[in-house]
Amino acid sequence: KSLLFLAKASWRVKNLQQSVKIARQTNKHLHICGGGSKFFGWHPLIHNHGMVGGQEKLDYMRQCDALLFAVRWHEPFGLAIIEAMTQGLPVFGSSFGSLPDLIAPGTGRTFYSHEEIIEYFNTTKDVYDRDFIRDYAIKNFSMERFTSDFIEKYEIVMSGKKLNDVEPEWIHPFRAGKRLPF
Repeated sequence: KSLLFLAKASWRVKNLQQSVKIARQTNKHLHICGGGSKFFGWHPLIHNHGMVGGQEKLDYMRQCDALLFAVRWHEPFGLAIIEAMTQGLPVFGSSFGSLPDLIAPGTGRTFYSHEEIIEYFNTTKDVYDRDFIRDYAIKNFSMERFTSDFIEKYEIVMSGKKLNDVEPEWIHPFRAGKRLPF
């Protein structure tokens, strides 16, 4: 089994350090695809590929079994999650920001701590349907879907109506970019 880390590895909120620990403690290979990785230690389970794109990135996504997305901040969207899902990868990540909204039942899971992920990987043998995950991503996050949804919202605003009955507000007691304990 192998996991994929797909993020700007040098950005500490993307949590490469904890992802490496999760891989080592669950005896899973971790393929790091992202620029600026400060992980230079050698370990037989850890494979640092640096910044990759195009077909090379697709090849790494297709050879891995899941995306590990253990971010330590309120991730506003997580494009890497959608990229991985379009290749049928289940996503396992933290419960911050948009992740609980993006990772639906049958497409992966969110967790409140890295210990929960480790326990899950070490004790659960869940099987995910890659076709279901791919179909979910295409249905919910395709350019066509985003375009039609945005046009619908613009038409509402242009007609003078509000999108929300109540003004949206930030409900957390700290800034969005603050690193969280994970």
